[in-house]
Amino acid sequence: MVISLKDIRISGKQEADFSFDFSTDNLCDIPSVALISPIKVEGKVTITGTRSALIAADIHYFLEGECTRCLNTTKKEYKTELYQEFSEDNEYGYKVKADSVNLEKAVIDEIILDMPSSFTCDD
Repeated sequence: MVISLKDIRISGKQEADFSFDFSTDNLCDIPSVALISPIKVEGKVTITGTRSALIAADIHYFLEGECTRCLNTTKKEYKTELYQEFSEDNEYGYKVKADSVNLEKAVIDEIILDMPSSFTCDD
C-alpha cells in the first residue's frame, strides 16, 4: 500500500485517488472472532508540501465469528475513516519516506482503534 508522491507530481497533479485490497494478521482480540481478508482501502492523497501529503480514505473490513451474547455465527461489515497527515519531518506520526507514503501502519492502527470491544449479531 505504497503511494508514490513523485509519480503524482510528474503527472502534473496535486492529488490522486487510490484503491487497495490488502491482508494482514488477525487484529481482532475478541475470542472466537476473526478479521476477514481482504481489507478494502479507498481514498485520495493530496500533496500539501514538498515533503508532505494528506490522506483521506475509507476503510472497509469484516469480522466473522461467534456473537458474544447468543454464540450464533455471524459476519458483519465495518467502515472507518482515515484522515492523516504524512510528512518527512513528523517525529511522532506517519512519515513520507523516499517521496512515498506507506499506508499499511496507518490503516492497521485505524482498524485497531475502530474495532468493537464485543461482537454481537443483529438479533
